[in-house]
Amino acid sequence: MGELTKLIETYCKNKITRFHMPGHKGNAPILKKLGAPYDITEIKDADVLFYADSVLARLEDRYSDLYQSTTVLSAGGSTLCIQAMLALAKHQGDSILAARNSHVAFINTCALLDLKPIWITPDYDSSTGLLQQPTANQIELALQQNPQVHTVYITSPDYMGLMADISAISKVCHQHQAKLIVDSAHGAHLKFTSEDLHPITLGADLCCCSAHKTLPVLTGGALLHAKGYSSTELKSKMALFGSTSPSYLILQSLDYCADYLEQQAKEDFQQLEEEREYIVSICQQNNLKLLGQDPTKWTVDGFTVGQTGGQLTEHFREYKIEPEYTNYDHTVFMVSPFNSSTDFARLDAAINSVTKKTPLQHATFSFPESIQLLTPREAVFSATESLSIFDAIGKVCAENKITCPPGIPIITAGEQLTYQHCDLLKNSGILTINVVK
Repeated sequence: MGELTKLIETYCKNKITRFHMPGHKGNAPILKKLGAPYDITEIKDADVLFYADSVLARLEDRYSDLYQSTTVLSAGGSTLCIQAMLALAKHQGDSILAARNSHVAFINTCALLDLKPIWITPDYDSSTGLLQQPTANQIELALQQNPQVHTVYITSPDYMGLMADISAISKVCHQHQAKLIVDSAHGAHLKFTSEDLHPITLGADLCCCSAHKTLPVLTGGALLHAKGYSSTELKSKMALFGSTSPSYLILQSLDYCADYLEQQAKEDFQQLEEEREYIVSICQQNNLKLLGQDPTKWTVDGFTVGQTGGQLTEHFREYKIEPEYTNYDHTVFMVSPFNSSTDFARLDAAINSVTKKTPLQHATFSFPESIQLLTPREAVFSATESLSIFDAIGKVCAENKITCPPGIPIITAGEQLTYQHCDLLKNSGILTINVVK
């Protein structure tokens, strides 16, 4: 049991009268089932997250040792970490080179900080129906063409489980005196796989990880990692955006998770990799493709057996399996060591009973050419009007329109809307849009 958890356990056992926040006082009947007695505020000895110097500082030291980086805690998910990383990037200049598969939190923060993204558009693989990761060569070329840029931002692993060659990309960035920021919200486990694939290990300068996505942490628990920055620098930027009332339930779960990472994670994630290899073999026997490299993301392409993502998902639901995400082409399963043997047995049985039909072909796809007429900040804070998407063609978008999940923008604030954008928006069920008046 971690130090923070012990402190709060003692506080609860001592039946202290709570003349402090939160208002439920640990007594509201229905909230007791949700852990209300352990939901506290910054009581004596519980520390203050953004100015930690005792129990939370020591917990951050444990994570720094585990990840071999300067690591601080977030109770505001990776979004808060992204905001802090980009606030640090602002020191490098007003422009930032970013892969187009960036999460909407990146675009929103660019608008807040008046950063100007210069986009790298990933290639599309028609054999899998997936957008690929940016390559070191693409980033090299972009840095040569934009010598004023000193920050590069990529997402790895992505929502579908594809991973960038961070080692090669970091070398290119550093040759051009550029910092590499990695949104690794889905990669908190990568330090504990059979090969250490964590972005900081591979050369990234800043990296965020949503611990709650793949580790035993409550939703909202995340980690901000850095090389070459102090925890004080990281915290000062997080404090610009984060709540002054962080959830102590989330922080306790991070406390528990540190124990897990120290004692059990390496063994568990290697076992999970073996489980994935077994499922890969079962998929191959049934003419299914299991895509991606991330051992916690199992993206199934059903087109090889004539099944759309929706049809495949309904089949899995018959076996009491609920996936993370479904689109027309794919069904995505997020897996962790806390899935049970029953879970894997159900998945095995469901795959073995998939109906095989005539294979389908993935549609061709290309990102619409983006013409940036205003900066994200100029567009977001302009006077706007709401129009149907086809009536808005030619106008400047005043918001970020995304498919969420996975949260990748179809069009971003400041870009001119085209017919191609509208086609993608319509296919995603988005029929209206805010534009600059």
